[in-house]
Amino acid sequence: MRFRNYCYFCGMTKRFKHLLVIIFLAVMLSSCGRTGDRSSLVMIDSLIAVNPDSACSLLESYPIDSLTREQDQAYYALLFTIARYKAYVPATSDSMINIAVNYYDHKRTDTNHRMRSLLYKGCVMEELKDPVSAIEYYKRAEYACSADDHFNMGYILLKIACVYHRNLQNKIAISRYKGAIRHFDKSK
Repeated sequence: MRFRNYCYFCGMTKRFKHLLVIIFLAVMLSSCGRTGDRSSLVMIDSLIAVNPDSACSLLESYPIDSLTREQDQAYYALLFTIARYKAYVPATSDSMINIAVNYYDHKRTDTNHRMRSLLYKGCVMEELKDPVSAIEYYKRAEYACSADDHFNMGYILLKIACVYHRNLQNKIAISRYKGAIRHFDKSK
């Protein structure tokens, strides 16, 4: 008789896996206190990379009234914007990401969240058909990005190159594409 390596979770449908993740995080969210807010937002942040649709659903049903600290409100606004962007939900305004940009720009203590807020402000402005503002925020994100964060630097340069390319400024676009490739190679 042949034994099969069978993982219970591998046999599940994708939809069922998503449901389990949502139920797990919903239970975590329902038990939130002041410190729970931050830890549940951190969990949602890690979920965005693998499943932005589920993260988006969780953030839309998140008890916003429980976010009493300005820091948590800014983090929520940042995650909400990122999740919607990665889930391909079109931006209709920049009001949510402005909460994060204003907080992280003013505090300047959390450089990674500041860089991410500037980057996604650029993404929102690009979706709102404002390439000049998009470039401005992408460049601010570039300057805010840590020198050893090659993946994010590559992504920022790629976003800048795409805007220039769409606006037929090919020399600048090519330069930025090359920079993005260099950073992506270093991020391996």
